[in-house]
Amino acid sequence: MQNQDKTLARARAHELFAELFTVGVSDSNSQYVKLIPELFPFLDEADLYYQDRMHESDHYEIFGKNIFPYESIFLDKEMNLGGEISQSVTDFYQRIGYEPPTSENLGHIGVQLSALGYLSRLELDLQEKENSQELNYNREAQVELLDRHILQWMPMLNKALISQQNKFYSALCDLTLELLLEHRAILTENILDNTFEAHNAGLRMLEDTKTSLKDIAIYLLTPALSGVFISHSEISRIAKLHDLPRGFGNRVQMLTNLFRIAAGFDALPQVLAEIKDILNSWIDYYDHIAEKYIVLRPIAENGSSKTKDSLRVISQVGNAAQLESVD
Repeated sequence: MQNQDKTLARARAHELFAELFTVGVSDSNSQYVKLIPELFPFLDEADLYYQDRMHESDHYEIFGKNIFPYESIFLDKEMNLGGEISQSVTDFYQRIGYEPPTSENLGHIGVQLSALGYLSRLELDLQEKENSQELNYNREAQVELLDRHILQWMPMLNKALISQQNKFYSALCDLTLELLLEHRAILTENILDNTFEAHNAGLRMLEDTKTSLKDIAIYLLTPALSGVFISHSEISRIAKLHDLPRGFGNRVQMLTNLFRIAAGFDALPQVLAEIKDILNSWIDYYDHIAEKYIVLRPIAENGSSKTKDSLRVISQVGNAAQLESVD
């Protein structure tokens, strides 16, 4: 296959995967999904109406209720969709002349993949025009999008999706990560710098005797601090496993209430053991990523370090629960 054919194939793959992450499997894109061996086995072959409704439901259950696929959710310590990270993404898009085809937040993985598809198609045009200066600029922009944005949080999104036990979207994320790394290898041999900012929130929390259960819940549920993403469904699963009321509200409310209720029912050690299992699974995942993809090792090592700090923070839950009971 010629270079131009490969560039076009990458552009189409990024665009298809962007659509799958943004809207899910549909009548318009399922014909292409069926051509992908890694994804086809996980498509339901029932009648089309049922298939579309099922995949629409799966997509909403995962990306509407459990996993929020935005760069800021994973990398911003405030998880602010309109903060500094979002602004850097906006500035980048404006600089390369990219106009997103969707109303989704610009940090959505689907929008970022679409932007990479846009740059790939632009590269194709520049290859045909043999414009070396603009072509170099284009490729530098692709590396920037990959290194400063997508690859900084894509491994975490991948692990978060694994926890949802949906074979299709887990396979999609695995395949997307492989494609991104293959794409990057064509553009540069440089080591990927980690911009996943280090924080000492966990250590400060261990030193603070007034740390509350809500403080710990916020910390654990903020990926930029804890190194992990714990979903609504995982909190519900732990509560159900130990016959504890699950409660309502956002993830912070649910986890805070779960800690309090578990303490009241003398089930706190069992609940904490479940959370420790989740954290250890993330550490195992980071170890796997660091071994399998050398280029991602700085990202994996940083995430693993944060997660190990989170294991230490878990030891504070009992003290915080006791402090609240005294108050």
